[in-house]
Amino acid sequence: MQFKDVLNDIDNLKGRIGIVAANDESTLKAMIDVLHHTSAQLVLYDVTDTSEMVRSFDLSQSDYERIDIKTYQDESNMLEHVFNDIASKEIDVIFKGNITTSKILKAVLKYEKQVQDQCFLSHVACFDIPDYHKLLMISDVALNVLPSVEDKMNMIHNIEPFAREIGYTSLNVAMLSSVEYETKNIPSTIDAKAVAEHYQQQTSDVNVVVDGPFAFDNAIDKHSAIKKQISSQVAGEADVIIVPQLDVGNAIYKTLTYFSNANVASIILGASLPIGITSRADSVKNKYLTAILTLKAI
Repeated sequence: MQFKDVLNDIDNLKGRIGIVAANDESTLKAMIDVLHHTSAQLVLYDVTDTSEMVRSFDLSQSDYERIDIKTYQDESNMLEHVFNDIASKEIDVIFKGNITTSKILKAVLKYEKQVQDQCFLSHVACFDIPDYHKLLMISDVALNVLPSVEDKMNMIHNIEPFAREIGYTSLNVAMLSSVEYETKNIPSTIDAKAVAEHYQQQTSDVNVVVDGPFAFDNAIDKHSAIKKQISSQVAGEADVIIVPQLDVGNAIYKTLTYFSNANVASIILGASLPIGITSRADSVKNKYLTAILTLKAI
């Protein structure tokens, strides 16, 4: 699947996006773009009145009618009302605005412990890379620092329904390491093999194929895989790459965005609703893409 396929037929895409700490110009600009391309509605939460900032955009009366502005006395009070609105189904998606990721995730985990017996959160970055022939998802680049074998399985478990919602019918998952064979000298190859063997014995309605270990080149380049005589459906055709640890994922993330001019949508999965998590320095386009994918994931 190519990234452009995810952006097709979004005119009737619905949902209420709760922007937490909405007093951020680039985030609001992205959300206005969402209003213009979908049928979504916005709920703006902040400790300052965002009305004036909203009025600075060229909006029609019908646009204004799809925006709900809520102002609170302090950040704690704001977050409390955000999660009250989640509980009462008044919002379908959380989107991070001008607030740190740690603060919003701390609040998410506190809420999720009340509504789910088990909750494993993971981050997925969905890339549109000019020189790759399809959308590429990478997990985890921002949340799980040194994931165990079980954690990596949970990452895939979180990605499966998300992939289905955005249009996948099958999924090739590559377990990343630095080499394409198992060796006791590189622990990530052992973990990768364990996850792959587990999935080879499982069935899934999204037709998930998990294989590894792979070095990065043979996960995303078919010619490299052929030269190294790697026989795998996943080799050179990865839809998803599960990285061995956060440092690796974060380095790949920044390399792709800064050197390859990749666009990216960043989402937290595993909660009771999708969470758009972008950097405050992210481009308007990346924030827009993140919002669209979170809406698709409802």
